[in-house]
Amino acid sequence: MLPRTALAVCMALMCVQLRAQTTIIGRTLTTSEGFPDNNIRCIAQDEDGFMWFGSMYALYRYDGYTYSKYVPTERGDTRLLSARHIEDIRQWRDGLLWIRQHGNFYTAYDCRKGKFVDYTGCGLYGLSFSHATMNADGSITLEDENNGTATVAYSGGKFTYRRNPAGKGAPRRSSRGTLADNKGNHIRFTANGDVVYTDAKTGKTFTLNVYPKLLIQSNLSPRVKVVSQDNGLVWISTYGNGLHLYDKRTGQHTHITKDDSRKLIGSNFIIALAEDRNGNIWLSQERQGVACLKATQSNFRVINLNADGQRDRSNETRMLKRLPGIGIVASNNAGSLFAIEGMQPRQLRQTDTIRYISAATGPAGEMWIGTKNDGLMVGAKAYRHTPGNPASPAANRIDCVLRDRKGRMWLSSLEGCVDLAMPTAGGGMAFRHVIGPDKKLDARKMALDNRGNIVVASNDRVVCFNPDSILTDPGRIAETWLKSGAKDNAVLCLLCDGRGNTWVGTDGNGIYRLSRGRVAERITVADGLASDVVKAITADAAGNIWAATIDGCSVIRPDGTIDNMHFGTDHLLNTFNEDCAASLADGRVMLGSMAGIVVAGPAAAATAEPGQPMPMALTQVLVNGSPLTGLPPAAFGRDGGPELRLDHDQNTITLRFSDFSYGMGSQQSRYSFFLEGYDSRWSEWSPMNIASYRDLPTGRYTLMVKASGSGTAIRLPVVVAPPLWATPWAIALYIIAAAAVAFTAFSHLRTVYRLRRDIAMEKRLTDFKIKFFTDISHEFRTPLTLIRGNVDAMRQSADFPKALKQSADSLKRNTDRMMRLINQLLEFRRMEEDKLQPSLEGTDIVAFLRAIADSFHDAAANRGLSLGFMPQARQCMVYIDRGFVDKIVYELLQNAMKYTPRGGSITMRTGTDGKQLNISVEDTGIGVPDDKRREIFERYVHGRHDRASLGIGLNFVAALAKAHHGSIECRPNPGGSTVFTLSVPATADAYSPTDFMDKGTATATDDDTMQPGFRPTDSAVAGMPMNSLRVLIVDDDDEMCMFLRQELGKYFITDVASDGQDAMDKINDRRPDLVISDVMMPRVDGFGLTRWLRANTATAATPIILLTALDGEDKRYQGLQTGADAYIAKPFSMRLLVMQCRNLLMRVAAAAAAADDNRDGAARLPEVITDEADSRLLKAIGVYIDSHLADPGLSVDKIADAMNYGRSKFYDKVKHLTGKTPNDIIREKRLQRAAELLRDGSITVAEVAYQVGMSSPQYLSVCFKRRFGMSPTQYQDGSSNTGNGGR
Repeated sequence: MLPRTALAVCMALMCVQLRAQTTIIGRTLTTSEGFPDNNIRCIAQDEDGFMWFGSMYALYRYDGYTYSKYVPTERGDTRLLSARHIEDIRQWRDGLLWIRQHGNFYTAYDCRKGKFVDYTGCGLYGLSFSHATMNADGSITLEDENNGTATVAYSGGKFTYRRNPAGKGAPRRSSRGTLADNKGNHIRFTANGDVVYTDAKTGKTFTLNVYPKLLIQSNLSPRVKVVSQDNGLVWISTYGNGLHLYDKRTGQHTHITKDDSRKLIGSNFIIALAEDRNGNIWLSQERQGVACLKATQSNFRVINLNADGQRDRSNETRMLKRLPGIGIVASNNAGSLFAIEGMQPRQLRQTDTIRYISAATGPAGEMWIGTKNDGLMVGAKAYRHTPGNPASPAANRIDCVLRDRKGRMWLSSLEGCVDLAMPTAGGGMAFRHVIGPDKKLDARKMALDNRGNIVVASNDRVVCFNPDSILTDPGRIAETWLKSGAKDNAVLCLLCDGRGNTWVGTDGNGIYRLSRGRVAERITVADGLASDVVKAITADAAGNIWAATIDGCSVIRPDGTIDNMHFGTDHLLNTFNEDCAASLADGRVMLGSMAGIVVAGPAAAATAEPGQPMPMALTQVLVNGSPLTGLPPAAFGRDGGPELRLDHDQNTITLRFSDFSYGMGSQQSRYSFFLEGYDSRWSEWSPMNIASYRDLPTGRYTLMVKASGSGTAIRLPVVVAPPLWATPWAIALYIIAAAAVAFTAFSHLRTVYRLRRDIAMEKRLTDFKIKFFTDISHEFRTPLTLIRGNVDAMRQSADFPKALKQSADSLKRNTDRMMRLINQLLEFRRMEEDKLQPSLEGTDIVAFLRAIADSFHDAAANRGLSLGFMPQARQCMVYIDRGFVDKIVYELLQNAMKYTPRGGSITMRTGTDGKQLNISVEDTGIGVPDDKRREIFERYVHGRHDRASLGIGLNFVAALAKAHHGSIECRPNPGGSTVFTLSVPATADAYSPTDFMDKGTATATDDDTMQPGFRPTDSAVAGMPMNSLRVLIVDDDDEMCMFLRQELGKYFITDVASDGQDAMDKINDRRPDLVISDVMMPRVDGFGLTRWLRANTATAATPIILLTALDGEDKRYQGLQTGADAYIAKPFSMRLLVMQCRNLLMRVAAAAAAADDNRDGAARLPEVITDEADSRLLKAIGVYIDSHLADPGLSVDKIADAMNYGRSKFYDKVKHLTGKTPNDIIREKRLQRAAELLRDGSITVAEVAYQVGMSSPQYLSVCFKRRFGMSPTQYQDGSSNTGNGGR
């Protein structure tokens, strides 16, 4: 044996390690990992695949996920267990297990029935026998020196138990040192600690020392167990010296102990040893639970990229390529570049800063090398990205270099570009950016397919283009998207094989195989792949695809089968790096790992893993959370097995299953399941071995479960039976009963249908009537407006005969009454459509109610009634909808007058407690009977005397009160009379913001307060109107146009248009100061005209008033929304209209003045004249000034005396009406007269000055130039056009 130092020197000189060895992987099952018992004494596997463990305390069954425990009990089948201590378990026949317990008692377990069975026929576990032999005919012979022998046979589901008396057929035991293994091979254990193994088939023998002499000489009782496998491996366990593995084909011996670095076993004292049908080796250890091991064999070499093979960056492969004409080149993560020659690395370059990540053979056979951050290297030249130089590479990171069939060199980068290198005249290279960063193509890898196209791998997609076509048409790119449901689908490696397939390895989504530009299949760990993180892909000479992952290597054969390989137990050697793979001519492959380069293959040389996959089986069935009784779970789901029948209330099931592969690491099984008739698709692959369904509907289903890497599947029919009341005969009974009920219901429904049809017809007729009356009411508004306007004009005229005043007053009252009825009908329509919405405004309720009461005084006097109004205070400000309260109070007073006899009294009271406003109307009438009082507010309830009525008055009142967030009640007075009380909130916070009238909304009514000083004229003005402002009247009704023009012509200059279109034409010709328009007109209506005005820049500020018979709130809202300044419903008061015109014109004038920066802020705007007396005063002032213009002494005092005014009052009056002082008016008239005289040209400037009353020609010049912008002489000579313009 070489000394340790000499061995180290030899290892330092070797860069290639030959590893033709057995790779062992394993896992331990102890109590710390959840295993129930560490004292396992025996192990066996049943026909379903369950592993059985016997311990000193119980019997256990294991399916790879969960454990079942069996101990002796007084009842049930487990009473057949004699003791907890289980010493041996053997698989017998027909699903039977033969179990030996402490005391040499035997028990049988029937796996197909899922219970312990009595093989003696007497309900006991029988006598004690020291040994059991399984005979060739399938029977078992039990032997004991004291109890003799017994034979147990099993056939047709029945036991035959025959016992021989003691002393007969006494057993003859073989020598102590001779035994047989699981395959029947002869094993002899010698006193020197050797195992002599003789193959029963070939007769070949080998001897292996498994115990050292030191252990043999100790007090330890040495013993061994042997398990042989079909692949030539022999496992030998010892009690004290661990586990031995011997390869009969190579003679290789491996000794495994608890001190081994691989930590495969936890104790050197091994008690039991067994093999399952998947080739896993199970062993129990003294107080250390169970270990499960698996051995695979493969031939591989490791090429270290450093001298000593240490684990550092210098031995981590960074790039590995096979270059035509050059050979194998590789780089490490320490900056070295190698050529691999004869399996030896020869260093080509060394740097501490540059990382080589790609390489290719150039057109002249030279090597092109791509770096991580330092650009491209071609021979001794380097090409780096230079900002501002379009001929330089697009990036300094070159992830891939590729030569196409025409010898052109292509570069790709993860930074999102593909370049074409083009030789220059100077011997250098220029780079054309074929695909730029704008394409967002993370061009990590490139490959050439069998048609000469270039395939580029990116995140989530693969791009393919023809290298010739893309140079003339950059858009000719074909994309294939990789859909996996994952957020990130980064591509790490790429391979185009000779069959037209493109293999794409991803970072976490397995492998995609593309064919003809489409994804043909996806391969993941569920299909047997070692890992879903695939770092490198290459193909060997036999067409096998080698996929290097982060957990070993997978070989995908042409037939679709997958073999997984691990190279030794070093995890770093089985963790491969990105795109580090190359195939050799002899069929082997090179794979770059974190611990050097692995040389493996060919793939056919890899030893197939022993055994065949076990059939899948159900391991647990839970129904509503409880285990299913009767047959064992494994009995379900087999071919020909029973179906799972459940009652209707057993519709929640949980099923566990296993393929009994007991896989380790990447070989761990994954499952997918599908409940046919319930699920829409298979579940995602998962290592969870459970399927659960809640609240399954009644019906027939089929549960299918499949496992990764297993050719078998579970197929379980599931039937959820319907409840008793849903069985076929019950359904038939229901049908008969339903038919009888349907016939009865049909008769009833036919009657109901006829009634509903009649009711619907009546409702449609009623709606038609209401709509008809509503439309007629709208039409009434225009003639009522004309009647009311003319009546108001007659009553206010000074020449109106007093003898006709009473008739005119009566005409006005009845006009107002007719208008109230029309408004009530319209409000009733809105009530029917549930569109009553209050418009609250601050109101003095005392003054408001007093005005209503005053309007009833004459009617009350004519009926001989006393009407009184008793407010709580003189003034009370509240928020109310004036229209709602007016209609309610009017209806209550009218109702009280109707039912109060002559000589009676009516009293209206109002008051508030701070929260509620109460308005009551009390009469001394006939009262309301108690049985009718609750119904009085319902529709179509008759009044308190015999006359028939519409019956909607008080119902309408109640609806208005409710819309006002209030209520109304009727209660009796002690004297038998009636009191109606309206209660509404008195504070603003009781209402919503939408209940209040907008502050900018102008929807005037007759009750609006007029401006002080407004007195309509009492006669038409035949001459000029009071103001020079122009108003355009738009209405399709000639009568209304004539009426409005007659009344408004007294105050403004008026024009008339027949409809909206006509108005637009006239506005374009001459822009008015104000527009008054009807809404309903042909061609263009009032809303359309308003929108046109607001959209036109020149007329956007022109005020417009809409006059209409459409008084609905939605119509008001529509009008105001389109931009109208005011919305007045017909019939209207003319004085209201005039005042509205005045206010709007004043508002526009004020806005214009505020926008004029040159205007004196203290100057006052002229008043819009609406008073005839004011108009006469201004005309008189003008006449007086004109007649005294030449008088230099003309002053304010003289004019005031002439007009019979005091000086101060006269001064204020003139300034209020004109916006100018009297002196300003005198000066303006003098200057205007001077201009006229100067234009005549017959007199001099001095003569002009004296004729217009100026004190001197100089004063005239100063004032004239200030007014006209030039001197009087210039004006007279006409030397400038500015003065004319001023005129």
